[in-house]
Amino acid sequence: MKNYWLGVISIFFLLSFSSCYIENDNTEQDSRALNDQQIQQYIRTNNLTAQGTGSGLFYVKTLSNPAGASPQTGDSLKIHFTVRLLSGKIVDSTSIYYNKPDGVILGIGSLLAGVDEGVRLMKVSEKITLLIPSYLGIAGRASTYIPPYSVLIYDINLVSIKTEEQQIAAFIARKGYTVTSTNTDKLRYIRVTPGSTGANIYDGNVINVNYKGSLLNDVVFDSKADSSFFFVAGQNQVIKGWEQGIKLTTEGEKCYWIIPSSLGYGGAGAGGGRIPPYAPLFFEVTHIKSQRRRIIEYVATQSWNDTTRTSSGLYTRKIVTNSSGRTPTLNSTVRFNYTITLFNGSVAKAVTNISLPVNSSTDVMIPGIREGLQLMKQGERWIFLIPSFLGYGNSSSGIIPGRTPVIAEVDLIEVN
Repeated sequence: MKNYWLGVISIFFLLSFSSCYIENDNTEQDSRALNDQQIQQYIRTNNLTAQGTGSGLFYVKTLSNPAGASPQTGDSLKIHFTVRLLSGKIVDSTSIYYNKPDGVILGIGSLLAGVDEGVRLMKVSEKITLLIPSYLGIAGRASTYIPPYSVLIYDINLVSIKTEEQQIAAFIARKGYTVTSTNTDKLRYIRVTPGSTGANIYDGNVINVNYKGSLLNDVVFDSKADSSFFFVAGQNQVIKGWEQGIKLTTEGEKCYWIIPSSLGYGGAGAGGGRIPPYAPLFFEVTHIKSQRRRIIEYVATQSWNDTTRTSSGLYTRKIVTNSSGRTPTLNSTVRFNYTITLFNGSVAKAVTNISLPVNSSTDVMIPGIREGLQLMKQGERWIFLIPSFLGYGNSSSGIIPGRTPVIAEVDLIEVN
């Protein structure tokens, strides 16, 4: 059917009263006054008991249902409508005969301002007639067949209302899911395949997942199935629903998340229209492994029982000790060697006999190295296991992929 909700009219109409015709060069102010006169004349001529809202909209409820639910912003509505001009000419309608009402989301800008305002006056199963001046309708826009600044008459039947919670409940029932848990923000978590135990997720952990995201009508808007997606928990790199959902999982687990729009993209939507405003989202997620777990497993395979973890997430191990050496501060200049390797043993970077201020910002003095140097003493050698958020971040550097932990072996030669 035609999307008249956006104000596109395709049928010519010449107003039957010459006093009602608006020339294209009339000002908007003149049209507002004339529209108001037209509406008042229509009310008198048709002996209507119409109420005004104060915005310029007038309405008549033709069927009331005082006990019905009222629509709210973000609700999914089913609406039958007929659109007429002041002459009575029908210019658009839903197919009532085939019972195919229009589906709309309230409050996302898809309805004319007058229609949006009028629908909010209704309750489910009610019928209403709206008299909409052009400044709440199509304003100065016009099609080939209709002059601008036209008054529109909408006859609307509000067939049904589904809140976001009702949409989610209907989706769960349709899929036959058993919800594992629902948190206070109404995120639904459904465990499909259990993962490992004792692998809690903390802010700062770098998480590796595969996922598929879809709307509740099963339309897929995004997916990653090649184990290439990482994010840092607690860094606002993902939507709130992901931040909450990942902390319910363990590594190796497959699960589903049903995320309300308040934890997703809210009234803005996303993805160039792929995710509409106020859309609840469904994600299939496989939690592969966090960087913290990868480091812990690497340490275990090396039998490095003397490894310790700092509060920032840096893992350290002394190889050569020099208790009498000087410890650098942030303002010190240090001379040192280091070799950085990947967890597969590949050498990624090697630096020999370089002097730098500890507080310098270079691709040599990454945050994990800067922190580690301030734990060492002159003449010592340490190994640092550096998560990506203390290393090279989300971007690749040479053969180091983005969001990858690394191993650094450092010799602190001199402190000045």
